[in-house]
Amino acid sequence: EISLGLVGSEMCIRDSLSAALITQLQDDADRPRFFAAVALNRIHSANAVDELINYLDRDGTDPTHRHAAVMGLVGCADPATLFDLTRDRSTHVRLGAVVALRRLASPAIARFLNDPDPLVVAEAASAIHDDESIPEALPSLTKLLETPAGARERTLRRALSAAVRRVVGGPRGPPPCLAGGGCGARRQRQRLVDGRHGRTLSPGVHQQAGAHHGAHRARKRA
Repeated sequence: EISLGLVGSEMCIRDSLSAALITQLQDDADRPRFFAAVALNRIHSANAVDELINYLDRDGTDPTHRHAAVMGLVGCADPATLFDLTRDRSTHVRLGAVVALRRLASPAIARFLNDPDPLVVAEAASAIHDDESIPEALPSLTKLLETPAGARERTLRRALSAAVRRVVGGPRGPPPCLAGGGCGARRQRQRLVDGRHGRTLSPGVHQQAGAHHGAHRARKRA
């Protein structure tokens, strides 16, 4: 009975704190909104999701506020809720959802590769490809090579790198766009393969991820 009482008391405190932080998200000053969103990351309150999305919509142009809102969503929203934001009208909200899904390493992020805004697609491609990557979403990223029109170059570079990973790592052979046909973007593929775009990087640095190959190997061994 004492244990149950303590748990109930802790839940009441958590709910009260969550309600206070949600209120702070609507404060006129920047600092209370920022710290309230970051604090919600540790509270894990599903009740805060809607207000965090509103905060991201209002203040998403500011990178500091965008980071705070994303941190709040990582702690309060599940991948299914973030997936549903593919239909949100706000580019800031969709970008924030991409970054949150990246932190959660969720394959649901692949849905954002179909976003009408090339910036959102580029961020989703970076999230899927870079760092430790999200392996389950790499096939979806590779498919962007089939319809490259309108995509940013950094998106296509990551799609090409993902395709190479699949060729090297599996027995299925190269996708049609690497085998010589089907993509209709010969000149663009040649630019992507051409090393001129990567000459500013130091030797041993991965052209797309921007990380040193040695660092990737060390993380894999760990």
